[in-house]
Amino acid sequence: MRYVEKVDGRWLVHYQLLDSGREAFDAPTLTVSADVVFVSAGTLGSTEILLRSREKGLSTSDKLGQHMTGNGDVLAFGYNGDGAIDGIGYGHRDPKKMAPVGPCLTGVIDLREQPVLTDGMVIEEGSIPGALGGFLPSGLAGAAVVGGREEDTGIASRLRQIGREAESLIGGPYVGAIKNTQTYLVMTHDDGNGRMYLAKDELRVDWPSVGKQPIFQKVNETLYEAGKPLGGRYVENPIWTKLFGQQLITVHPLGGCVMGADAGQGVVNHKGQVFSGMSGTDVYEGLYVSDGSVVPLPLGVNPLLTISALAARVCALAAK
Repeated sequence: MRYVEKVDGRWLVHYQLLDSGREAFDAPTLTVSADVVFVSAGTLGSTEILLRSREKGLSTSDKLGQHMTGNGDVLAFGYNGDGAIDGIGYGHRDPKKMAPVGPCLTGVIDLREQPVLTDGMVIEEGSIPGALGGFLPSGLAGAAVVGGREEDTGIASRLRQIGREAESLIGGPYVGAIKNTQTYLVMTHDDGNGRMYLAKDELRVDWPSVGKQPIFQKVNETLYEAGKPLGGRYVENPIWTKLFGQQLITVHPLGGCVMGADAGQGVVNHKGQVFSGMSGTDVYEGLYVSDGSVVPLPLGVNPLLTISALAARVCALAAK
């Protein structure tokens, strides 16, 4: 789906077939005509579609592309601890020959009850896909040297760590240091001031110095303390280091088509209907956005149920 436009009282959805070869000949988009359109391409996709639609003439709120948040996501590792974790997926390997890994996010340390809402966070455990397993022994060993912090002191403990590290480097991610590595996934509250825009017809994100916000230093200090009972070394997300400009990774992008009381505050109303101008409450008949892009701020917890509830409400109201 590329963009939408209103023609003779109906919506034209412009789309391009992937891998058909048409794009090599600068072929025009294909179209589908509809009375009602639900844009549900995710935070990045829905924002891109509406941004392109605006370039094609669709009037929208100036808030389009604004208030993107990464939901305060943080990735880190408790590397080479004292106990087995078995947190690397099997990939193509026979699971009968290996200890069970299990799904991500079966446990949580809930730290949301804080005097200030935006100081709250949740800490969850992760498991890493098997396809990435081969990169971990050398990658985490290097990251631990460059930016790791000892969570367990003592010569005897350090000697055991060195032995496990060598075991992983030789035997792979299912033994030694990587077998004993805990993946941490955190959600908290960033400032939600990311901006999405189109450059040469491709979506771009502009969010200067997002990783330098104080909340992320607080998260890493909290993770370091939480991981001490596991031993080993605490390793921050390698790209969050100063060497890489303290960049972040998110698996929960939100915003860009946020809800608001009117077009001066949001892109859609509480029903998911797209505002038809830069001010006021008038909406386009039959044009909805229904996904994480309508969430107006970081949630500080996994957004699945919130997005699902919003989508169900949009559908119920549209049907009514």
